[in-house]
Amino acid sequence: MALAILRTHVHMLLRTVPRIDLPRLVQLFKGGSSYAASRLPGNELGLRWAPEYSATSVGPRQLADVIRYVKRQAEHHPGEGVEPGVSRAHRK
Repeated sequence: MALAILRTHVHMLLRTVPRIDLPRLVQLFKGGSSYAASRLPGNELGLRWAPEYSATSVGPRQLADVIRYVKRQAEHHPGEGVEPGVSRAHRK
């Protein structure tokens, strides 16, 4: 539902089925994004993820606030936006 990609971290709001295998979902996201980033022209470092992550459940009453929070990450973390090439890759 909402995604903010910064140089140092990612904020992602997803709607999932109640019994989702969250560790597997995070593994697929990290692995897939690392694979895609490593193939961008000029990206010699690839994409390095920390081994941990944080997840929180959000109810319907908090949903609008959380979406707004994720969308405002560029303002909250000025100068931490990703490189233009990486940003374009994630918008496709």
